[in-house]
Formats: sequence, structure tokens, C-alpha cells
Amino acid sequence: MSTILTGMWLWTQYDAMLTKMRMKEYNHPVPLEKPTFPTNTVSILILTIDTPNDFTNTLHSCLSSQPKEIIVVTIPRDLARVKSLASPVLEKAGTVPISILTVPKPGRRTQMALAVREATGDILCFVDDDTVWPSNDVLPYLLAGAWIPTERQNPDALTPWEVAAIRKLSSNNEKQMLLHASGGGIWCLVGRTMLLRTAALKSGTFLDDLTNEIFAGGLLQTGEDSFITRWLRRNGWELFHQDAREAEVFTEVKCDSTYVGQLIRWRRNGFQAFINQLFIDPGFRSIYKRDAYFARKLAEEFGRPLITLIHLIGWGLAIMNSPRIALCFMLWYLFQMVRTYRSFLTLFPWVGIKNLWAAIAMDYSYLILDYYGLLTPYPDDDLRTKEPRSTGCLFQVSRIYSPLSATALPHSIQQFFSSRFSMASQEDPALPYRGAPFPTKWRRNHPRSKNGCLTCRTKRKKCDEVKPVCSTCTRTRQECVWPTQENTSQRAIPEDGIPNEPLGASGTSSNSADLQSASHSSSPRAAPTYGNLANISDNSRPLYQQYLDVTAEMLTRGPCVDGNPFIHYLLPLAATDTLVLDCILAIGGAHLTVNDTTSTIQRARALEVATRGHYATVLSGLQKLLSYQTGQIVIPDEHTGAPTPIRILLILLLLCVYDHVQGHSRGSMYHHLKACRQYINLLTSEPPPSNELKHLKGFMLELYAYHAIKITITPRSFLSDEVVEIDPSVYSLDILRGYKSRGFLLGFGQGLWEMVPEISQLVEARREEEKRGIIAPTAFQEQYDSLLTRLEGYNSFEEDTNGLCSREEQATATMIYQHGLIVYLQPAFHLDMLADPVLAAQIDNRIEQTMSAFYSLFVSESPYRRMLLWPGTIMASVARRQEHIDVFRAGFFARASRTPGAVKMGAKIVELLWSDPDPRAFGPRGVSYIMTKHDISLSLC
Repeated sequence: MSTILTGMWLWTQYDAMLTKMRMKEYNHPVPLEKPTFPTNTVSILILTIDTPNDFTNTLHSCLSSQPKEIIVVTIPRDLARVKSLASPVLEKAGTVPISILTVPKPGRRTQMALAVREATGDILCFVDDDTVWPSNDVLPYLLAGAWIPTERQNPDALTPWEVAAIRKLSSNNEKQMLLHASGGGIWCLVGRTMLLRTAALKSGTFLDDLTNEIFAGGLLQTGEDSFITRWLRRNGWELFHQDAREAEVFTEVKCDSTYVGQLIRWRRNGFQAFINQLFIDPGFRSIYKRDAYFARKLAEEFGRPLITLIHLIGWGLAIMNSPRIALCFMLWYLFQMVRTYRSFLTLFPWVGIKNLWAAIAMDYSYLILDYYGLLTPYPDDDLRTKEPRSTGCLFQVSRIYSPLSATALPHSIQQFFSSRFSMASQEDPALPYRGAPFPTKWRRNHPRSKNGCLTCRTKRKKCDEVKPVCSTCTRTRQECVWPTQENTSQRAIPEDGIPNEPLGASGTSSNSADLQSASHSSSPRAAPTYGNLANISDNSRPLYQQYLDVTAEMLTRGPCVDGNPFIHYLLPLAATDTLVLDCILAIGGAHLTVNDTTSTIQRARALEVATRGHYATVLSGLQKLLSYQTGQIVIPDEHTGAPTPIRILLILLLLCVYDHVQGHSRGSMYHHLKACRQYINLLTSEPPPSNELKHLKGFMLELYAYHAIKITITPRSFLSDEVVEIDPSVYSLDILRGYKSRGFLLGFGQGLWEMVPEISQLVEARREEEKRGIIAPTAFQEQYDSLLTRLEGYNSFEEDTNGLCSREEQATATMIYQHGLIVYLQPAFHLDMLADPVLAAQIDNRIEQTMSAFYSLFVSESPYRRMLLWPGTIMASVARRQEHIDVFRAGFFARASRTPGAVKMGAKIVELLWSDPDPRAFGPRGVSYIMTKHDISLSLC
């Protein structure tokens, strides 16, 4: 019966010997004399709830390093306390800006997402609110004097909880160092201080993934450090660990029994991370191929409850059946314990013998905590909304990363993440190269090449070009797609990731044909084939055909004298202007990819790569145009063309169209429209041209007015300050008179559109009042009553129309917007719309009145049906009866194979609102609440 104990003993001896060998391999990197990233490129981000009393010292130590900025994110309840604790530091901030932001409700991930969005530095440095940097080597020019307080270096002053924390932190340091030395593996980035490359987090889907991770059916707010570790590793960033004493930091530890709750929370988060890594992302097999030792340790940690149970059974059987053998093992383990805790006391002599029992209890607490954390529910118990935390000692816990170059190749750059800790590197050819005085281990030289697989090029990753399946695709278990050579694109740009593989014939793509079958036109439109349009590559041909057959018609919202301006105005321009052509191809590609459900994985990926390539070309060209205009670049290149204001404005407006079609949820349209205001003034102040550009001017004015009107009345996230003001030149839509394109977007309800600037300004004024705590009726009440009266009394039959659409359709669309604007305006003066029975009854009556109007446009072929996204979202947000919800749901998903991405995102928002049990999820305020909760920034155009 002693076999179990013998086996366990032999395994521990083998593991201990292996550990010693691997620890000898670790050499901490030495910081560069001239770092690639000086301290003034670092954004320090601090997330705090129940802010500790020592927070002032935390800010002092961070400020002394002279970072680029310090951003503190808290909740409204703690805002006054944070400002009070930060006030001594704010007075000494000098040139370092310190911002204090809030999120509506507690949540580490929500706070982190806001901090990442607001940061402007090249490096993001997350610091816990109870962490103090004691050394000027953590970041240069750190505040001196933040050492372990001498009054806490007394065994009589220490509590057992502090000793337990000291033991845990010191053992964690050893584990991190060991794993990194064994092959670069790291358990988890530690939040006390970690440095992150901004380029890694602000690009891609990081913010969406961070705030929408689900575990056991619930939305996670905990375990953000574990998520970041997995996300970075999955996206190809390498994690580095620094164990130099110069990079030590201090942290506050709990002095009472609340430390047990913290241990349980950590253990639960650990189990979540182990389950995700071993079974979901990336899986045990993938980890094992990269680092067998790390994979084994990960499995051991996850299976520790089972291993512990087997160990306990072995001890019990040995004591009952072979007591002498059990005694021998017991003596051996006691001998090892004496050696271990002697080393611990040597490192921390001020702990004292009298407190050593707490360190021993910490080491063996897993016998209880593992099972308790595994078998009990998983609440978000890290929000810390109870009593303020007790003060503990500042303990030296960890060391962070110094800049480290991964390779000595040209154009490579030190890119790092750190947490005691950890860093990540990846190639960034845009920045200058500065080599390190080593690397610490041999790395294969991967020269830049244009011959890698499409999978790696899509992800902007290096490919070792091993065929038929490259090493990266083998490791990540992805389909390895290679470009074909027989049909090489005339305009392919491999550096931007556009594949050389033809995506289809020059006719209508398969998906485009599917979409076209639902249209009233059964044959594809003949494509103009002159100028640039005759030289469209095979890769881009499906994008162009999609735009021609489906997208251009979808973009119009009404008839006009000149037909479809997206065809008759833009295609002749695209024939001579490659930048306009790239805009058209990007728009067509975005519409094709968001509705593509039939293509193979290979084809879908190739379409997306081609679309993104054109979009990237547009952004690059726009940047050059702006540089030419500001004088940063003197001679325009042949491809970009002349930087005229009207051309820049057109590109900006087409980017707004792209964002609408693609359904971008990050709010890029706000920035495009803000830039448009600089050029709209120039456009309206110039006399109207007498040539064909006259009607193009009308096209751009209406395109700007439409997007600006819609974005100003789109509910936005509570966290967003992205306010777009409509240029006064288009307050009156009479400016559109005389243009043949008039009506292609704003063909009805002119009086309603002209009230939108006043409505949006009033809603924004009320929002500012609420921020100042003004809830009761204010000076704006009279203006509100006047606007409601004008909206209620609006008569659509008094409008002057172009006569190209029936009065009945125009009256129907006008009535829908009339009620939508009223429902949008009312919440600004009624915090709870359902608290007033009269108002609630009015809302139900408005929905009843508009139901038949919505339905008639939903099922019709009227172009006004494409105007229903904004009023549909607003009215759906106040729908309570199931039959009304069913009608709105059917409307959002009708013609789903043709709709732009913004409609799909709008459908997602209202579905989230209907399914959210929170009473705040109602009405336009509810839409803002949902957008805040799920980190969505969208224009309902």
C-alpha cells in the first residue's frame, strides 16, 4: 500500500531536479542604455474601486517616472474619494496629465476597455491601486523613499495574513521565473504592473473580446489578466518575464480574514483560465507542441484537486498498512520543509519564527481552497463594493520587464508586454530598429517575403513557407491557403495582404448572384469598362460587381432626377481617380463579406483580404492627401493625385459609407464627419461651378447632411464624448435646391430634418445637466415643450417634393420619423419613461400608430424602406408587447442577405435590449445603456 507514496515521492524528486536545472538557465535581461520606448511614451492606467488610503503614494510613485499620461478609471460612487486622494498629486503633476474617468457600474473589464480606448501612449502600463514602485529602476525617475516600512518589519507588528501573502507572492515569483526559463511560458500576466504594446490592444477585436467573454453562461468581469495572456499568445505576441531585483515593486496586502476571499477568487479565476487554455483556446495539444513542460505544469495545476486526493488516499493507506514506510516519508518531507522555510526566513528575516506557521498554512491551503473554489458558484466577487479595504504592509512582490529585442533583423522592434513579469514582441516595420546587446536565446531568422500563405498574411504574421501546411497553421490548427500562380493580379499589393489568387470570374460573384436574385432586376448590370474600370484585377472583380449589382442601389434612400448618383457620379470619377475606385471596391467588398454565408473558408478569407487591402489603400492615400495639403509633403505622387479640398471631402464621405456598410462598431464615422466639417465650409462658400462638378457638389452636400443628421440623433454610449455638430451651412436643406441629385437620401420630411440640429443640441444640453446632477425641470423645459408641439403638429403634405415618389409613401415615412423623433426627445426630460402612466400609454399608442406604416414599408419595394434603421431601433426600444416585438424583429431580418452591416448591428442592439432584464434597458436611454454595456459605438444611418 506504500506504492502510491513511493510513486508520488519519486515524481516529486524528478520534478525538483528538473526545476533546479531549468532555473539555472534563467538570466534576467539587462535594460538598454538607450531604450526604444522612453518613459514619456508610457500611458499609466490605474483601475480602482474602494480606493485604498495609500493610493496617493501609488500616484506619487507613478508620477515621478514622468510618463506620458496617467489615467485613473473608477465608478461614480468612488469619484469624490479618488479626487480627494489624488489632489496632492494633481498639484505637482506639472506637464504630466492625470485624467480621472468613470464607468457606470463596477467591472474590471469595462474599466480596462475604457482605459485602453483613452490611452495615447505607445506602451500601456497597468498598475494596481495598491502598488508602489520603490525603485528608480522600475521606470526611470521613480519617487525615492518608497521602501518596506520599518514599522512592518517587526514580527510583533505583522499579522498572520500578511505573512501568508508574503509567502504566496514570493513562491509565485519563483514559478514565473521557472516557466519563462523553460521555454517562454507564463501562467498569467500580473496586474500589479504590466507593460503592454498599444499596437497590440487597440487593433483588431481585443476590446470586443475582452468585454464579451462568456464562462458558464455568464458575462465575465473577472480574470482580465488571464484573458489578456491568452489573447496575446493567440495573436502571436511573445510574453517575457523579468526577475531582476531592479524591477521589484511593492503591493499592499490584506491584514484580516478578507484575504481568504481573495485567495478563493484567485483560485476560481485560475480554474477558469486552465479550462480555457486546456480545452478551448488554444488547447492542450497546441500548448504541448510549443512547450511540453509548460503544458504539463498547466495540466498539473488544473488536476491538482485529483492529485491531492490520490496523495491523501496514499497517505491513509500507508499509515494503516505500512506505518514504518509512512514514517520514513514523513521524516523526509519534514526535512525538506525545514530547508524550504529556512530559506524563506533568510530572505525575509523580519517575519520571525513566531509567524512561520502562517507561511506553512499558506503553502498547504490548497487542500481546502482547491475544492471550495472548484465546487462553489462563480460570482463576480472581485468588484469590492463592500467595506473599504484594511491597510496592510507594502511588500516587495515582483519585477517587471526591461526592453528586450526578440531578434537582430532589420526593421524588427522591441515590442513588449510586462507583468512581473511579462512582455510580448512582434514585428513592427513602421518603427526604427534598435538592437539589444543580446538575445537570450537563439531564434531563427525569418526574412520578409511575399510568398507566405494567405492565412499568415491575413493575420500579418511571418510564415516559414513550409508547404503544403506551414508551421504556424499547423500549430494553430488553421486551414493553410496558398495563392495560385496562374492568374496573377495586375494590381495586387501583397504587402497589404491582398492575395494573388483570383477570387472569381469577371462576372457576378456567386454571392452577388444570390443577392441579385432577390432583386426586381434579374440580370446583372453591365459594367463600364473604360479607364481604371477596365483594369480591375481578378481579385477585385467580385467586389466591383457586387457594388454595381446590389450595393449602389442599397445605398440610395429615394429617387432623384439623375438616377443613382452612386453609379452615375462615382463611376466616371473612379475611371480616372484610383483612390475613388479603391473606395468603391472597399464598399462593395464590405457589403459582400458581411452578407457572405455561402462561400468556402478559403474564398471568404480571400474576399476579406482583398476588401481590407482596398480600405488600407484609401486610408494611406487620404493620409498623403492631408500631408500634401498641410505642406508636410511637397510633391504629390502620381497614384494619390491632387490634394484638392473637394476630393478630400469626397473620400471622407465615402469612408462614412464604408463604415455604414461594414457595420463598424468602434465609431470611426464620428472622426470622419468631424474632419468633413473643415471642408464643408469651403464647399458651401465657393460659387457653384457651371460644369458637371455642380451636381457632384449637391451629391456631397446631401451625403454629408444625411450622415451628420443621423449621427447626431443616434443614442451613444454613456462613456462616449464623441459629439458631432452639424455644420450650420446645412441647417436649412434649401441649400440642396437646384441639384439633380436632390432626394437620393433626404427626399421627404424636410421640416423634420431641419429640426434635428435643435433636437440634438437640446438632448446634449440635458445630458450635460445630468452630469452636473440637475434632474428637476430646468430652463430647457420651455424649449422642450415648444419642440414637442412643433413635432406633433408637423404636416408632411405641406412639403415641396420632387414628384418622383408617391405622396402616400412620403407621408408614411414622414409619420414614422415624426413619432421616432418625439420618442427620442422625451427621455431627455423623463429619466424613467414608464414611471409616468400617461407617458407610457402615449408610447404604446405611438407604436400602434406606426405599426401599419412600418409594415407597409417593410414589405414594399419603396426606397424609403432603407430609411427605417434609425426609427426602427428607437421605436423597437420602447416596444413591450410581444406582437410588436415580433414585427420589429421580422423587419430587421427581412432581406437579411442584402442589408448593410449597420442594420445587422442595429438588430443585435435591440435583441440585447429585449433580452436584458435590467429596468434601464428601455427606450433611447436603454439603447445607450446597451451600447455602454457591450462597448458598441454605432451610427444608425
